[in-house]
Amino acid sequence: DEADANKVPQHNEPRYLRRTFELAAPPKTAELWITADNLYVVHVNGQKVGEGADWNTVGRYDVARHLVAGKNVLAIKATKQGGVAGAIARLHITTADRKSLFIVTDEKTKITRKTDKDWLKPDCDDSAWFAAIVLGDPTIAPWNLAGNPNMDGVVVHYASLPGGSLAPYNLGGTAT
Repeated sequence: DEADANKVPQHNEPRYLRRTFELAAPPKTAELWITADNLYVVHVNGQKVGEGADWNTVGRYDVARHLVAGKNVLAIKATKQGGVAGAIARLHITTADRKSLFIVTDEKTKITRKTDKDWLKPDCDDSAWFAAIVLGDPTIAPWNLAGNPNMDGVVVHYASLPGGSLAPYNLGGTAT
């Protein structure tokens, strides 16, 4: 694996990503946008909410019913099928007092190649996992999402595991 995961072919074994966050109260609404090059399965607090196999298609999921007051986790299993690698996710939450909150794959996202049975749970100890490193913007390969009508108003940052590996992306907004 190489640090330039958007330019250099990556190994095909799955990568596991986690983004934990706290909520003061259950949200009014919560919509998750996600895609990966090539396959993904996404969970929120241990509940499978979607999967996809086309990196050109941004999956959109209503996940409000899966979020709770307290600690939450967005967990992604991303699998490459040859070539360069990447995964992106943005969770847009509207709080009960109508404030917008964005949880995104960014440098707070944790990533690993190996996980345990508890990786989908909010309280999983991911302290040994690597933090993602932001590498670029929406114009980079493999997706070149700038100008995509499904991504209007979205800012994307490319990131990689330190020393190379799968790259989480940031689907914009003001991250917390």
